[in-house]
Amino acid sequence: RGVRRLSSSGVASRALAMHYESVAAFSAALRELYGRTRDKGTVWLSAKRTTFATQAARRKAMRAAQEAGLSAAAVADAKHTGGKDVKAEGACLVRATDGDKKISVRVGAAEYKAFQRTVAALMREQTTALKKRDRTKEKAAAKKKAKSSK
Repeated sequence: RGVRRLSSSGVASRALAMHYESVAAFSAALRELYGRTRDKGTVWLSAKRTTFATQAARRKAMRAAQEAGLSAAAVADAKHTGGKDVKAEGACLVRATDGDKKISVRVGAAEYKAFQRTVAALMREQTTALKKRDRTKEKAAAKKKAKSSK
């Protein structure tokens, strides 16, 4: 799926979406995304817990649970997990977009801390365009308040 946008000609187009298999490839694509928005623009980064089960695996597990006569809760659980033990496999789906290009990657629990460090370092590196806060007005107000309280 993509986000529908109107191009300059008025024709609806879809945002490019790309799923990466490795964290290193995702990091490189995220670096490029930040590079595209260096002077103007925003990059949105989101993460949510997920399973590695495909839609077909979830359907198959749900049918098997229904045929086995399991409870509605067990069928719903099989539909969600695809028959896998989610607690043993905790995974995270990480998505990033700048409005025009979307990228995503699935990160396993074992590699999540290393991934988090990589993304944090990348974000620190890319926030050079932020302006320093001007504190002269605050200092003047504090000085004035200190004088008036004496």
